[in-house]
Amino acid sequence: MFKIYKKFRQVIIWVSFMMFLASIAMLALMTSLILLQVYCRNFLDLGLPWADELARFAGIALIFLAVPKLLIDNKHIRMDIVLENLSSKNRQFVERILNVLIILFCTIMLFGFYKFLLKAAKFSTPSLGIPNYIFYLPALLGITFLALVALIRLIEQNKVKTELNKVPHS
Repeated sequence: MFKIYKKFRQVIIWVSFMMFLASIAMLALMTSLILLQVYCRNFLDLGLPWADELARFAGIALIFLAVPKLLIDNKHIRMDIVLENLSSKNRQFVERILNVLIILFCTIMLFGFYKFLLKAAKFSTPSLGIPNYIFYLPALLGITFLALVALIRLIEQNKVKTELNKVPHS
């Protein structure tokens, strides 16, 4: 069972890293498209609706694809002023609660995406004609892997607690 978990953990971490690299590519794409739009509008008097739509897609992908890796590295946005002032035991307890809340949030988001895509999947984007389920796929992947990373963190926090309980106290 532990081998399966270890392999699962490695796959989640590897996929999260690949998603992070894709988010960096999306940043470059979004920046290039915006610069292209500015140039075309100001110097060629030409609007590029497809570039605007693709830049929007890249912006969505940039954010959601980076989130799981940021949680793995513990570099996500958080307010740690409270955590820093807690004892080690209380900090671990609060971090467990936070991971449970992240999983709960992701579950609600995924359910919301499901309900949204039941209606929106029939349509596609105006300029490029990308189906909405493809357009929002990076968000779905990001939220799914964010939940999986939070689950791994929760399992490992409980594993550390279990191992600490096995250490003989003097």
